[in-house]
Amino acid sequence: MASHAAEPTRQELWVPTKNLDTVLKAQPNAVMLSPEQYDALIRDAGKIKPEDDPKAAPPKLIAIEGLTLTGKAEPAAASVTLQGELTLHLPSKDWLSTKIPWPFAMSRVTSEGSVLAYVEKDAKDRELIVFAKGPGGAKLRFDAAVPIHLRLRAGEHTLEVPDVPFGGMLNLELPADVRLLAGSAHERSENTIKVAFDHRGYDDNESSIKRGVPRAFRVRWVESPPQVVPQSVRLSEMAQVIFAVTESNVESLTTFGLRLQATDAREAVVTLEVTGKETQVTEVTGVAVRDWQQSGKLLRITLERDGGMHDITIKLQRTIASAAEAGVLPVIALNPPLRAQAQLRLASDLDFLDLAGAKQTQQDTFEFQLGVDQPKLVLRTSKPRLESDVDVVARIDKDSVQIERKIM
Repeated sequence: MASHAAEPTRQELWVPTKNLDTVLKAQPNAVMLSPEQYDALIRDAGKIKPEDDPKAAPPKLIAIEGLTLTGKAEPAAASVTLQGELTLHLPSKDWLSTKIPWPFAMSRVTSEGSVLAYVEKDAKDRELIVFAKGPGGAKLRFDAAVPIHLRLRAGEHTLEVPDVPFGGMLNLELPADVRLLAGSAHERSENTIKVAFDHRGYDDNESSIKRGVPRAFRVRWVESPPQVVPQSVRLSEMAQVIFAVTESNVESLTTFGLRLQATDAREAVVTLEVTGKETQVTEVTGVAVRDWQQSGKLLRITLERDGGMHDITIKLQRTIASAAEAGVLPVIALNPPLRAQAQLRLASDLDFLDLAGAKQTQQDTFEFQLGVDQPKLVLRTSKPRLESDVDVVARIDKDSVQIERKIM
């Protein structure tokens, strides 16, 4: 049985035929319709959607409900990969856009709902440009590598990011048997903590974030004490370090003097700690060196004991995907700490921006403390890059969004 559209509610006034002329003269704008035309008018009236009342329209904005970060910090790691989920509420059916201060370099970006996003990089600030359409909710998911800042002398690890203008939660799994230090309020269950964003500033230099600038959150902890050089070993007063960086490798060449205390044994094994993510020992040389072996973060060197102080040179290497990943430089952690003079040698296609955790004394020459400081290098490539020569133009219509990229 065919269905028919419901007729709209209406009122009809019947006029006797003899009075029709009088009514028409009194209503000069009236229209005379045949019975068929009248029936079609009533039928079609039920199909016309009434206009929306502007006063009852939902607000045209993108509401951010919050950000959830989840990750696992490995022992002695220089960074942690966080999985992020940004939840949006979209009351309007139109395409809208917004800019959000954004501290993350994202990878593996996916979305749920009508949402598009990209990161706009600037010399000072990084912003997330979001285009979204409702009504309803949407989610933006991504991965982000966040550095873990280490104070070698105290063994303190700090994880924090610059502040964001919305609330959020961090779920972080820590290494076993860590001791948590002062930071953001948290709930702990075994090795996992739940931290709410508290948007606080700190008057210290535990990371590369400037003193007093608000952080979204801060987590600090101390791991089990690492194995260090025994006190029976004496070191020279200064070490010499050469850092060589290309777009695919970061290398360090560290030379320092070492003397073993006199005993009956002709040989001794010295254990040192290697810092930096995925750092590999490629060479250990010196007149007293007999053998060496790397096991994770530990380097064991077999030395001949003759009572004299001899230089040892240790070559470390770390592979990177791009200059932006140079980050924490590979070094040897010594105890007691040792003052180091360092030279920086960059490939011709790299530009130096900063070396945090070290003091510049001359061009390409720095000083820092082996065993205390953890130098972090900031570079950029000087090669032409499409990403830096692209203008993005977005056009937003009522029912669509169009993004054009123009390569200069």
